[in-house]
Amino acid sequence: NILRLRKIIKKLIKNKKEKCVINVHLSWPFYYSVIACLGLNQVSLIYTEHSIKFRKIPFLKFIEHYFYNRYSKIICISDGVNKSLTNWVSQNISSRLITIWNGSRIFSLKNRLPINSRFPRFISIGSLREYKNFKTTIKAISKIKHMIDSYTIIGEGPEYFKLLKVINEEQIENKVRLIGWS
Repeated sequence: NILRLRKIIKKLIKNKKEKCVINVHLSWPFYYSVIACLGLNQVSLIYTEHSIKFRKIPFLKFIEHYFYNRYSKIICISDGVNKSLTNWVSQNISSRLITIWNGSRIFSLKNRLPINSRFPRFISIGSLREYKNFKTTIKAISKIKHMIDSYTIIGEGPEYFKLLKVINEEQIENKVRLIGWS
């Protein structure tokens, strides 16, 4: 896949004077993209750091330093991720870190009237993994089930059956749906 990716990138930058900007999001593409772009000067890599991975293995610090050094900007989705990454990488790389919040904000609870004669519909998108903590959201939804229309979770992952069990235990099968990958 690395060679295939390189071929696609080379095709994109062929005969262009502008830089090609590639934004990478996941762990394996973090490594693959750097390797695929070796020697391609017209490519600028940007990485979005979503979580704190491998931060306890000293040998990986050396390897990750090499890869992080190839990115012109590293976007952290929270101050916590930024702080963790700053502690992990060298000073010259930490100057390239920027925090752009991951789109979730905490609002104060308000009594709301139905929207267009219906209650609000909630949607979450993400991998069904323990650290995403959909279990807590499902339990919270069970507490306000009379105030919402529905809650839909889009995604796949190892927590699927555990979440189904929580939905059944909370008796909110008519409110919460796990629809898988979309």
